Amino acid sequence: MPCGFNNQGNTCYMDSALQVLFNSSKIAQCLKENATAGPLTEAGAKLVTLSEQQVTNTPSQIKNLMGQKHPLFAGFGQQDSHEFISNYLEEVHKEMCPGKHTYEEVDYSSLTPEDAYKIFLSNQQKFESSPIQDVLQFTIINLMKCKSCEKSSFSFQAEQSLMLDIQFVENDDSVPEKENKCRFFSWGPPQKKTDLTRCLQNYFEDHSINKQCEHCKSVTEHTCSVKLYTIPKQLLIILKRFSAEREKVEHQVQYYQTLDLSEFTYNPEKANSLELEAVSLHSGGVWGGHYTAYVQKDGHFYNCDDSWVSETKFNYSDDRAYVLSYAMK
Repeated sequence: MPCGFNNQGNTCYMDSALQVLFNSSKIAQCLKENATAGPLTEAGAKLVTLSEQQVTNTPSQIKNLMGQKHPLFAGFGQQDSHEFISNYLEEVHKEMCPGKHTYEEVDYSSLTPEDAYKIFLSNQQKFESSPIQDVLQFTIINLMKCKSCEKSSFSFQAEQSLMLDIQFVENDDSVPEKENKCRFFSWGPPQKKTDLTRCLQNYFEDHSINKQCEHCKSVTEHTCSVKLYTIPKQLLIILKRFSAEREKVEHQVQYYQTLDLSEFTYNPEKANSLELEAVSLHSGGVWGGHYTAYVQKDGHFYNCDDSWVSETKFNYSDDRAYVLSYAMK
């Protein structure tokens, strides 16, 4: 059973974030193996150990250190669990990073994707590499074709998480209805629902862009296909619950224990499946609410609500799911 974290005053967002971080097996292992890298890494490694010992803790050291780096987290106002996860991992990366080098621009036009990726990866490792980045980072390949000269080109981009728009489908029986024990007494409209596969399909959908062609040099329309070139050891998926219009997307999203990404990879035969380990949940609206977490440990699921941790029957279809953590097995 995972340990709980005492709420220090509207810090449920941090408690939820820490449950995701420290119960993500590859991240937790990385923190323990590199505990001497710096104060935030060390504080995280200590909490991982306490969690393994099932000791409820007040994570005041991490809060104080993060507050020094990011004033947003210094007070006791409600913040965002994804922002905390992202900023904590960035600070850990800085502590673990041995140094920065000048990034080398490379002309990939005469290379195959396989040869180009070797150079791209080498540049990434020289430019800014760390053990935590090795756990989280993956590469996306953009495959483009000029509609004028019909020549193809490609580019790589490094990412450390997938941020997915929530694409709902109305009146689609392929996505199960949310369980409702009081269905006879519900007067509201049916809840909008979707699943993780549709969100991924939307992210990786072919599209068109206008750019200068590397071959004919004209600025023209290109078809663009986006694929995963590599899959990380630990994949963080953020469901975009909060819109730029300050509204929360309340749609129910069905997700899976085992995530098969072969449909979205450049080399489907090399795609590894990933297993769900933790979920950050948000209930309430944009201006308030409460963060909790689901954690899977030793084949059991637990609901983590600040210091309160209890075994639960897991629900894979939820309108609160916000950050999903999957690990390569």
